[in-house]
Amino acid sequence: MNRTMPSLTALRTFEAAARHQSFSLAAGELHVTHAAVSRQVRRLEETLAVRLFERTGNRVVLTAAGSELLPVLSRAFDSIAAATNRLADGHESGRLVLSVDPGLAARWLNTRLEHFHRSAPGVDVEIIPALDLNAFSQGRVDAAIHYCYEPPAPTDRSVWLITVEAFPVCSPRLLEENGGLACAADLARFRLLHEQDTSWWRRWLSLARADHVDWNKGLIYHDSGLVLDAAVAGQGVAVGDNLLAFEELIAGRLIKPFGPSCPAGSYYLLKPERRLDHPALESFEAWLVDALTLQAAEGGRWVGAAA
Repeated sequence: MNRTMPSLTALRTFEAAARHQSFSLAAGELHVTHAAVSRQVRRLEETLAVRLFERTGNRVVLTAAGSELLPVLSRAFDSIAAATNRLADGHESGRLVLSVDPGLAARWLNTRLEHFHRSAPGVDVEIIPALDLNAFSQGRVDAAIHYCYEPPAPTDRSVWLITVEAFPVCSPRLLEENGGLACAADLARFRLLHEQDTSWWRRWLSLARADHVDWNKGLIYHDSGLVLDAAVAGQGVAVGDNLLAFEELIAGRLIKPFGPSCPAGSYYLLKPERRLDHPALESFEAWLVDALTLQAAEGGRWVGAAA
C-alpha cells in the first residue's frame, strides 16, 4: 500500500488550526509561534495544491477542502493519541478504563463489579470518578458512564442504560423522633438535604404542589453519596432515587414516606469511535445493560405515588 503523504508536522498543525479556527490558539496548543503555524499550513496547501483556509483580516475560515480534511485527521490523531497513551500507561488489551459518574461508581457499580469480573475474568477495570466528560473528550478513557438530565445529542456512540425517578427519602428514625411525614406539606417541619444545589427539591415540591414549603432551605452537599449518608444519619429529608438509594431502601436504612416520583434523567454509556471494536468494552457493555435492566425492574417498586 502506497503511504506517501504530506509532512505529519504540517498535517498536525493544520488539524489544530482547523479545530480551533485560529492560528494563535493552535500555536498555543502546539507550543510554537503564530508564524510557524502559518508556515506549516502554507506548506501543506502547496503540497496538496489546494487552499485549506480563507484568510479575512485576522480571521481564518475553512474552505470546503479544509472542512473535508479536518474530521479525517482528527479521528486519525485521536486514535494515535489513545494507542500511545495506553502503551505509556501500561494499558493492555484486557484493561478497560472508564469515566463514571461518582455517585453511580460509589453506590452501585463498585459493589457489583465482582459479578462482571466473574463473567469476564481476563478484564481489569480502571474507574475514574468524574462528573464531566473531560477525560472522555481528551481520549484518556475507553468509555464513560454519564448522567444526563436531558437526553444527549443523538449518536450511535451513546447507549441508554436506565432512567431514574426521584422522590423524598429519609431515615425511619427521623420520623419516629419528629412525628412522621404524612404528606408533602409536613416537609415544612424538616430540614431538607440537597445535592449540588436546591434545584431537585424545587422540582419535586413543584410536582407535589407544595408551594408553601421553602425549597431553598437546608444543607447542600456536593456529592450524592454524602446526601444519602446524611439522610441515613437522620440529618434531614433528601431527594433520592430508585437507583442510587436502592440499597438503603432495601435494607430499611431509608424509607420513601410518600410520592409522587419525579422524572430525574438517565444514565448513558458513551463510547468514542476509536474504541468501538474494543473486545473488553463489548463484554462490559453487555453485562452493564443486563445488570441495569434487572436493576430497573427491582427498583420499580419505589416508583409511583407511594412505596
